[in-house]
Amino acid sequence: MPPEQLFIERCLYCLRPGGRLAIVLPDSILSNPGLAFIRRWVLKKARVVASVDLPQVTFEPYTGTQTSILLCKEDR
Repeated sequence: MPPEQLFIERCLYCLRPGGRLAIVLPDSILSNPGLAFIRRWVLKKARVVASVDLPQVTFEPYTGTQTSILLCKEDR
């Protein structure tokens, strides 16, 4: 598995009950049909509060990857 997918799992695992998570992710995780299993898993583990698209120039010159911030709240 790509590291960003494992990182999402680890971040959600480390949340306390009622904890909040803000994580920057490549848009491919949020929009790629082949990664729907990750989105379903996140929806099982937490409540998605918001997904905020970032401009492509946000992380330039380091990367040209389109990214988003995913805001979640743990619902145990």
